[in-house]
Amino acid sequence: MSNTKILTETIKFLASNSSGEVSGLLLKPQDAQWLLVYGHGAGAPMEHPFMQATSEILALHQIATFRYNFPYMENKKGRPDPPGIVQATVRSAVNAASELAPDLNLLAGGKSFG
Repeated sequence: MSNTKILTETIKFLASNSSGEVSGLLLKPQDAQWLLVYGHGAGAPMEHPFMQATSEILALHQIATFRYNFPYMENKKGRPDPPGIVQATVRSAVNAASELAPDLNLLAGGKSFG
């Protein structure tokens, strides 16, 4: 990575009332203009090496990332959450990210989820 100063912050946020809290990880270069709210794929958590590597590459291009776990991954259950929980978690992640970095323009996306 470059000499750009990068803030890393781990938080817990409420995914949904029925599923509880999940983890989120902000990686924010000091010169960031954008923040990608970045969901993991169906088979690997937010800490997966691919997620880490792409977050680091994006940081080199002034794009912060907020990675987060879905409840099934946070709780180490084998099967993805139902669509309602997944959608609520994405909305909650976007809200958490916008509170952590209110000065950045938001993007939302993720790795394959099936």
